[in-house]
Amino acid sequence: MLSINQSSSLELDELQTDDQFIRFCIKLGEQGILNIPEKATAQVEDISGNINRVRRIRFLNKERGISQQSFILKTLPFKGRLEKYPDIMFPESRLTYECLYYQAVQNAAQQLNNESLNPWMPTFLHVETTQDSLVRTLVMSDLSPAMSLQDLSIQNASVSDLFFKNLGHQLGLIHGWSYANRMNNPLENPSALKNRPYVLTQPFSDSDDLFRHWEKSHSDSWRCELQNLFLAPQKEQLYLKALQLTQDFKSDPFNVLTHGDLHADSLFVQEGHPVVIDAELCDRGAAWFDTGMVIAHLWMLSPLSAQPLSVALFLEGYQQALDETKTPVVWSDFLEKTVQLAGFEVIRRILGIANLHYLNPVQAKKLLTLASHHLLQTPHLYQPDDLAYKEII
Repeated sequence: MLSINQSSSLELDELQTDDQFIRFCIKLGEQGILNIPEKATAQVEDISGNINRVRRIRFLNKERGISQQSFILKTLPFKGRLEKYPDIMFPESRLTYECLYYQAVQNAAQQLNNESLNPWMPTFLHVETTQDSLVRTLVMSDLSPAMSLQDLSIQNASVSDLFFKNLGHQLGLIHGWSYANRMNNPLENPSALKNRPYVLTQPFSDSDDLFRHWEKSHSDSWRCELQNLFLAPQKEQLYLKALQLTQDFKSDPFNVLTHGDLHADSLFVQEGHPVVIDAELCDRGAAWFDTGMVIAHLWMLSPLSAQPLSVALFLEGYQQALDETKTPVVWSDFLEKTVQLAGFEVIRRILGIANLHYLNPVQAKKLLTLASHHLLQTPHLYQPDDLAYKEII
């Protein structure tokens, strides 16, 4: 089980203002749950993503301005609304499933007797629940000065090869362990079910609405041209493939515990080891959903980083973990589905609702060319080197 304190003492419907977040921390300090320095001033930073409301609270030495304690608070917006898209409602159980994911990772580390999984997750300090036992607020230790893979790549900082092999190896251990224990760990996350169409089919089913939205935006109008260039000619063919992947997620024979949202801002680099956050979209289903998403973001960051991010080392570490856990996988089928998911993740991050803003039009066009190349070519036996980022002429 997670090493956490659990209670249901939050009197507010939700945490909204900086002052409410600060008072919440101070209250936990008074209860002996958090170590809040005496006579400290609080500094609040909004680090929310698309889904939940997240704040970094730093308690500073009042006289010297030096950080003494720093915490990350993640909380549900009212009635499950998404923080960035308040018109979209996701189930209020999503933070509960995040806790279930990390509990499973702890179980995997213990049963495999493998300490390499311990750095995979952040340190939980407190879990706040509602009267019906749903998790409403998580308090975690701050990972800084560790940075996300996305931020490091945007800053053109180098990331060691060891990180990518560790990332694949640790993900493979979790997948291998959860495959072996699949009958004991049923999981049906309604938030993940609601999110998968946004990953796979939404760029096609809502393409007209997205086009009109970008047409009105000066900064995003270039996406209209790319939508016409890449989606219009093969929209129906790609949509049917995306729909098939959506249906295959639960029925795939390599059925594991998936994180469900392994984008590069969820992957932190801490002393060469990966730390993975934001597991609220975890679910039991096809392993290629995780591996494909990782590879897509390695592709998308490669044009920005000091060197291409190593897909081959990621897959090498992953395959090594499957061998160690004696997990039976048809590798060729797995890689084919992995590269398909990667292609659709690229499309949705450029031409879908949750698009990335660090890519310029030239980079986005090259990435869509790569994604289309993999999605539309005749299926064949992939090798790990085939999945590297490259420009398609």
